[in-house]
Amino acid sequence: MKLLFITQKVDKNDDLLGVYHEWIKRLALEFQLVSVVCLYEGEHDLPSNVKIYSLGKEKFLDYEKPNKFRYILKFYKHIWSLRNEYDSVFVHMNPEYLILAGPLWKLLRKNVLLWYAHYHNSLKLRVAVFFTNKVVTSVKEAFPFDTRKIVVLQQGIDVHKFTPKDKEDVISTENKIKILFVGRISPIKNVDILVKAFNLLVKKYHNLHLNIVGVPGENDMEYFKQIKDEVKALEIEKEVSFLGKIPNNQTPEIYNSNDIFVNLTKAGCFDKTTLEAMASGSVVLVSNDAFNNIFDARLREKLIFKERDVLDLSSKIENLINTPREDMMIIKKEMRDIVVKKHSLDGLIDKLSYVLKE
Repeated sequence: MKLLFITQKVDKNDDLLGVYHEWIKRLALEFQLVSVVCLYEGEHDLPSNVKIYSLGKEKFLDYEKPNKFRYILKFYKHIWSLRNEYDSVFVHMNPEYLILAGPLWKLLRKNVLLWYAHYHNSLKLRVAVFFTNKVVTSVKEAFPFDTRKIVVLQQGIDVHKFTPKDKEDVISTENKIKILFVGRISPIKNVDILVKAFNLLVKKYHNLHLNIVGVPGENDMEYFKQIKDEVKALEIEKEVSFLGKIPNNQTPEIYNSNDIFVNLTKAGCFDKTTLEAMASGSVVLVSNDAFNNIFDARLREKLIFKERDVLDLSSKIENLINTPREDMMIIKKEMRDIVVKKHSLDGLIDKLSYVLKE
């Protein structure tokens, strides 16, 4: 069978979307031909049976506003000229492409799947779902409404890439304890809550350090400024590092060099970074209700904090700091086992390929 993969960006070095380069590579092992239509083509290293067709955003500078009508025309050109080169269509996180091409794909009798894993509901998404054969997602909580078309697969973490390194399996109060956030800096990520919780602890534990990896989007610059201003006002500038963008292929090293990973998003934002950290042997703290179905009762009590609750988060971090070595080793192993058994990339590609070939 032949596959058409529609995605935003093909760039193995991108900090947010670089992971999907590996999805394409793995799908190429399952299909005779994989044609990828993307908005932006960056650096890639893909098998010979993968063909990339870019809409050309990479030709524009960041401050330039390209002609969206030209993108649409180019998109139609690709999906029509390639119509005999694919049997199934896989649209990744961009329902607008289904609004544009859904009627055509129905006429052509293509098997159309949409991957969507985000809490945001919209009329655009509902229209897109109408034109799909199935909608696939990572966990039930990551899709915003009920539909008979939904198929819950899993998240896809490369457990060979994200793996623990040899390091001390205990958080010591004598050495530097590094707390990590990875993600886009925006209000939905609640980075301000992490800064406040960290501030409560750093007064007591002088060996703490907070690393914030990520950058704000265009609409979140004011929020980012507020975060930096608060760090300055609290006089913890030496204890907080803003590391900016980190290429996806460097993130395993980031996880391995930190002790506690904190994710502050709510249910519906099932961030893959949390699972990457778990696979890498970091201890994770989350406020996402979806983890109630992933952790057992003991882990839920220890690792899930109340959403936007500064005191609860700081209490959970302090509890980890003082957890005995043997218990920390057990938690780390359990978390990696969860990812290996239920959210590995190998498992996802097997399930996704099966649905695409139905």
